[in-house]
Amino acid sequence: MTDDQQKLVIFDYSGTLSVGAVRFSRAENLLKQFDLTGLSQIGIRNVDVFWKQIVNPTWLEGSTTLIGYKKLMYRRIKETISVSSPGYNDNQIEMTVSRFVDNYLMSSKIEPHWGPLLRKIAHLDSVRVIIATDHYAEATDMIVKNLEQLDIPAITPKDILADDRTKAFIVANSANLGTHKDGRAFWDSLKHHFNLGRISALLVIDDFGANEGKKDSYGERGKVDLRRQRTIALLEGVFSVPVKVATFHVDRVDTDSELRTLFLRTQDVIKRFLGTVNNPAHRAGHQNH
Repeated sequence: MTDDQQKLVIFDYSGTLSVGAVRFSRAENLLKQFDLTGLSQIGIRNVDVFWKQIVNPTWLEGSTTLIGYKKLMYRRIKETISVSSPGYNDNQIEMTVSRFVDNYLMSSKIEPHWGPLLRKIAHLDSVRVIIATDHYAEATDMIVKNLEQLDIPAITPKDILADDRTKAFIVANSANLGTHKDGRAFWDSLKHHFNLGRISALLVIDDFGANEGKKDSYGERGKVDLRRQRTIALLEGVFSVPVKVATFHVDRVDTDSELRTLFLRTQDVIKRFLGTVNNPAHRAGHQNH
């Protein structure tokens, strides 16, 4: 199989492969998590404080460096919340933050609906897959482990490539690459490192941040639209092919039935994009007719 026959499929993670990550960030669940983890006891008792004082001011640093979500939360609580809520020592704050972030990562598993299709794609020689995410540093290992649970091999930009691992899913996290997905450097580095110079077709499955919490600045409508346009333009420029998009928007999906319908509709788009690529049985059957 030559490079120019390869198709590239790019999946977003939070809000697309992982619906649980979005559900975790909904206001009603965050309030429960504040109580469960102890954050409410040290001053984080409402979602406005969480987003405006903890997450939004530190998002750029958290998503483009290796500092990690836990260290950022700890630092911000020390700088802001604990000043007005004295009485808690460093170890208590550290353990509380660790519990919260661990719960978030545990909730960010790959939605089971995706499993069969992802495993099928992993066996296609002529398809490369990138899971591209703007995320904290801790997410990289979490995504790799979640793929391993599906028996799907994964590699990251820090891995040295070997010929027998070309079918592995590429896990590309902005925290490791130092830039977001809407920056050209993100895609240029992946293209170079993973030898993705000859792609015949490209499909993106992404929510472009639209599924994030309403108070999360990353999901503001204007930013979502701009991110979508910029990402498509960048991909077309970097890989020199037209980009097809399947927008995965769960904002108005409330029931399991509606969610399943969205999955089936999105997966149908993916299957049509892949066609009969690298399906020997289908090709043989076609030749016999």
